[in-house]
Amino acid sequence: MNPFIGITGNTKLQWKAREGPFTWKVWNKLKELDDSCWVKIHGTNYGHAGVPDILGCYNGRFVGIELKRPDGKGKTSPKQKEWINKINRTGGVAAVISSLEELEDFLTKIERGDL
Repeated sequence: MNPFIGITGNTKLQWKAREGPFTWKVWNKLKELDDSCWVKIHGTNYGHAGVPDILGCYNGRFVGIELKRPDGKGKTSPKQKEWINKINRTGGVAAVISSLEELEDFLTKIERGDL
């Protein structure tokens, strides 16, 4: 089963130019996971500020993933922190991810039930 649902908002080329190769690496990793479902959220005038970049369901948990550039130049906004805290507080799991190693660790913790 392909867990990739689709891209909403801006075009694929605009997304790649803005988000960079790291996002594509994360997508490729998430698409490999069995029994999961993911959607990439794009900022638009009709969306909600601060919603994590990727939302999904993995191992029976609602998941929010906020992606930040691996070079450390991206900063988490107050609205993003608010959404991450809200997801974690209400029974989901959310994190800021800036490397594939962090993603692997996050997914492993979800699998083990550590989050």
